[in-house]
Parts: sequence; C-alpha cells; structure tokens
Amino acid sequence: MGTITETGWFNWGVFTKNQMITYTGTAVYTVDLSKLSKDDIIFDEENHIITLRIPYAVQESINIPEDRIQFGDTNGGLLAFGDVKLTPEQASQVQAEARARMEQKLAEQNVLDTANRFAKLTVWEMYSPIIKGVAKDYSLEVEFK
Repeated sequence: MGTITETGWFNWGVFTKNQMITYTGTAVYTVDLSKLSKDDIIFDEENHIITLRIPYAVQESINIPEDRIQFGDTNGGLLAFGDVKLTPEQASQVQAEARARMEQKLAEQNVLDTANRFAKLTVWEMYSPIIKGVAKDYSLEVEFK
C-alpha cells in the first residue's frame, strides 16, 4: 500500500489531498540449471548417494500489472476538492515506488530463502525418479554450490 499526496494552492494543508493506493505483484525467482557440469554431480558409491550441487535462486523480475493497482477514496484538507490527478510521470513514479516497496517487503520476509528451499525441492522431485529408475539403491541429495 502507498499514498499519493497532491499539495494544493500555496502548499497549504487545507488544499492538500491524499489517496491510498493498493497494488499486488509477482516476483520471479529462477535457478539456472543449464550451467551444471560434471563437477556438480558427486557420486558416493559407498553410501549409494548422488549429490547434485545447484546454484542459488536469483530474483529475475517484479511484475506489477497496472490493472491490479487500485486507487482508494480521496481525502484531504477542508478545501481540497476532487480526485488526485496523476500525470504520466507521476503514474510511472507510483509504479517505481511500488516496485521498490515490494523489493523491501521481499527482503524483509526472506522470500529468497523460500525460493531456495523450493528450488532444492523441485530439483529433487525432478531428478529423484530418474535416479531411482536407473539405480534403485541410490538416493539423491540436492545442495547449493
């Protein structure tokens, strides 16, 4: 959530208007498995374990669709009338601020750690059946480089 403020005549508070903005978006995290090499596959023949070393997840993009930005009611000073009007530059600034706030929120909530956990789980779910199909007595472990 955020707030847009439009100062009125002579920047007096009685002419100032505020409007709440609510936005939602999606952050995309990826793990590039195309760069795996034979050095990233470790065979432990004694314990029958194959270890696959993968890179950490990387945040690729944050997408905040314009149609998902919701503008709340306008409120303000005693003499502030009408809605807050945004120029194209201000609308662009709203999106940039929303993206920056999402970056901050993602960092606060340790979303990258969650993405890394899901990456390990997903890689294990993808490759474990293959390993079991080829060598039934071997198990797969996934770890980060």
